[in-house]
Amino acid sequence: MPATGAAAARSHPVRTRRPTFPTPSLLRLAMVVVPLGIVVFGVIGVRASLVRSDATDTVGLDASPLLVGSANLYRSLADADAAASTAFLQAGSEPPALRARYVADIRAAGEALAEIALHSDLSAPARQAVATIVTELPIYHGLIESARANNLQGFPVGKAYLRRASDRMRTTILPAATSTVDHAGRQLDDGRRAGTSPVTTITAFVAGGVALVLVAAAGLMLFKRTNRIVNLGLAGAAVLVVAALATTGVLFAAHTRALERAQREGADPLLVLATTRILVLRALSDENLDLIERHTSDDLMDDFDRRLTSIGDGDIDSGLLGEAQAAAAPGERSRQIARARGQLAELLQAHAVVRRLVDTTEYQDAVTVAVIDEASAAARLGATLDGEIAAAATSLDDHTDHARALLRWLPPALMIAALGAAALAVVGLNERLREYR
Repeated sequence: MPATGAAAARSHPVRTRRPTFPTPSLLRLAMVVVPLGIVVFGVIGVRASLVRSDATDTVGLDASPLLVGSANLYRSLADADAAASTAFLQAGSEPPALRARYVADIRAAGEALAEIALHSDLSAPARQAVATIVTELPIYHGLIESARANNLQGFPVGKAYLRRASDRMRTTILPAATSTVDHAGRQLDDGRRAGTSPVTTITAFVAGGVALVLVAAAGLMLFKRTNRIVNLGLAGAAVLVVAALATTGVLFAAHTRALERAQREGADPLLVLATTRILVLRALSDENLDLIERHTSDDLMDDFDRRLTSIGDGDIDSGLLGEAQAAAAPGERSRQIARARGQLAELLQAHAVVRRLVDTTEYQDAVTVAVIDEASAAARLGATLDGEIAAAATSLDDHTDHARALLRWLPPALMIAALGAAALAVVGLNERLREYR
């Protein structure tokens, strides 16, 4: 006879499965893992912020001043050579303004050289370049003074001294100055890349995501074990982590934009315009030396043509000025570069007159046009370029300072938020654990 329902129930009792891990044990584990994950997120976020801050300091405090100083050094050296050759062309009637310009350039070059030498992170080639300039500049200055003294007395040997000085400037001193500019440019680019690297953003967000997953897992565990939908401590921790992540993302994005603008509106145009300025001075020296030597060879004029082609004397979109024009946003900088291109055309017109007079052996008239019309056109072009170089340097400093300011308080704020979130998580979990005691 089959067993009744009650008898069957007694013979086959219902077994309730007990959890593998007791709830108190899980709560104690969560009180360790969740706060630890949140603190790790804080540490990684702080580390990412400090990496960006250190890179920005490299750009703003080291690379930018070095780049500006190196460009000023190069410009002063090239301008000294151009001033010396222009003064030499005028024989016994050396204008005091040209002499003062040469002396000021030599003094400025020495000051810039001293500032560059103070940088402790110069590469070995850059340090060797500084040592080369320190050694060669007094020799160059001595040759110029010998050329000047002989020229003022009408001795033809002055021309040989001037050529030796100019050759020394072109083949030894200016290439060494180029090394310091190149080093500063590389240092600035390396700092910008480190400061805008997506790795820092990714690591911070991965760590924050893990922290949020741990908080969510703890909340789900509490819901399943205790039927409590919301734990205020865990909810507060989640809010703080989300706020910290959002703030980090916004500030990192703004920081990246600031450094990119520093490069685009500061460093890049500074290098292009400074190079243009130097090439103008080199071309002017070529013209002067060719006149001093009465066009005994085509070497100097070939060099003049190469310099002007690099600047952009051909097609409107060619050369450095074409590059600067294409990169400039509509506004004052674009108008100033267009003005510089017009002044370059004036310089080339004066140069064409000088060459025509040289071809007809009218050297004295050619010298007059060179030291008045051509030198004046070069001075106007140089003044425009100097103004834009200064504006680019200011833009570089402003955007870099802004980038540094964006992250100034982020590391301590992140650590405070992480510690606060960890404390809230501990408090929330501990409230539930006390129910089992």
